[in-house]
Amino acid sequence: MSTSISFNLIECKTYPTVGDYVDVVGKVTWEIVFSDGVSFSNSLLETLLPVDSIDPETFVSLEDLTKEAILEMAKAHENVENVISLMQETHEANLSRLTRATLMVSVDVESLAD
Repeated sequence: MSTSISFNLIECKTYPTVGDYVDVVGKVTWEIVFSDGVSFSNSLLETLLPVDSIDPETFVSLEDLTKEAILEMAKAHENVENVISLMQETHEANLSRLTRATLMVSVDVESLAD
């Protein structure tokens, strides 16, 4: 079964001011979700974005940022392809265990001999 990967923005924290800029995104909490269509396995990440040297040509104010844009900033900063390659084997093994577990059925322990 193939594994799909998705991302979710969990939280965004801003600095009220950095130099002449206001509401500068400084910390992004996000999630990577690995799924095989039956089960999912996830990791939570926290990304501290650099704010030491803001480029006025590329700065976007918080009011103009979308959830997706904030998530993309964090993914780019963390080199998401590298992060995925480090995590994928572990998550796929976890998905295999979780999916096998869905095949189990409960046993009424009261019906078992003492």
